[in-house]
Amino acid sequence: MTACKATITEEIKAVLQNFDSEVKTILGENRNTKHKDLIELSDKYINEYSELEIIGGRWTPLWIKEESQKALNESKKQRGGKRKGAGRPRKEKTELIRVRESLIPIVEELKAIHEMKWEDEEKINELIMMLKNRSNEEQMNLL
Repeated sequence: MTACKATITEEIKAVLQNFDSEVKTILGENRNTKHKDLIELSDKYINEYSELEIIGGRWTPLWIKEESQKALNESKKQRGGKRKGAGRPRKEKTELIRVRESLIPIVEELKAIHEMKWEDEEKINELIMMLKNRSNEEQMNLL
């Protein structure tokens, strides 16, 4: 319910002006508790001046309280915390291993073939040849 302007006394107008300046102070400060502070301020004014319980409209204690509660509820819904289904879906477990730098191309090729579900026979044969050549080169280096 909104009271008409004719019923608002000079005292209540002054109270609303004080409330407005305190709201602007809170909004001007960069703090995380802004919405909670606005709710507390609104409650303080409503409890102190019972007439403010029936005066609605923008920038009144009732409106500030409602808007701050909405904003507080929205921020709780959207921020932080562990959520079901969040993150990258798992394919299968992985393990960290050390590989010689010279073997990296072979391991990467093997991984690519594995991800193709072993469907590309030409790639498989290419990898086998690479492994055979690598094995022969290592044997020659040992002699």
